[in-house]
Amino acid sequence: MADNTVADCAVHKLNYDLWQLQQGRREGSHGTRRERSYALAQMANTLHETGYRGLRARNLKGRQVEALVRDWRDRGLAAGTMMNRMAHLRWWAKAVGKPNVVKSNAGYGIGKRRHVSDGTKRRDLDPGKLARLKDEHVRMALRLQAAFGLRREEAIKFAPAYADRYEAITGWKAPAAGGPPRDSLKGGQRRIDTAARIQISSELGHGRIDVCRAYLG
Repeated sequence: MADNTVADCAVHKLNYDLWQLQQGRREGSHGTRRERSYALAQMANTLHETGYRGLRARNLKGRQVEALVRDWRDRGLAAGTMMNRMAHLRWWAKAVGKPNVVKSNAGYGIGKRRHVSDGTKRRDLDPGKLARLKDEHVRMALRLQAAFGLRREEAIKFAPAYADRYEAITGWKAPAAGGPPRDSLKGGQRRIDTAARIQISSELGHGRIDVCRAYLG
């Protein structure tokens, strides 16, 4: 029980570190920042699962980058998806003053986007055609289909606001999704919860965290 508690605290610290970096460097559009937040939270969770449980954001090294790329390959991610994640990873490295920690895509064997089927349901998208779509929701649905092989209906009905807006930041599920009640959180976990609610409230266009209770519990 004690070991699990220590491990959980470690991954939460890395998630919180990355969240703080993003608060200090609000670069890019709202959509880009949202995608970056989700991608970095995924990386923190992956590093936790692959043995780097005590990592802090400023201690990023080449071996952690290699571990992430191996994980993406093992998961069968498309080249385009890996290239997008590499961009977010470079943002992290630059934000902590270590831009040279991340090599070029070619240095990790990540090639150009391919437009020939590899036998999976993944599809790489034409960035030019995607950019011409005016509806952001349609663009996001198509990106979900390309990255995860979802059917059109699955992609349209996908609701990340309920699945990860909160979990990606904190590292645990929202109360409404079966996570710990806010009143039960103590110390550092309470502060992380508050920071997550502030960010979510801001993205929803509100100025106070109590409105999040309807979404998060």
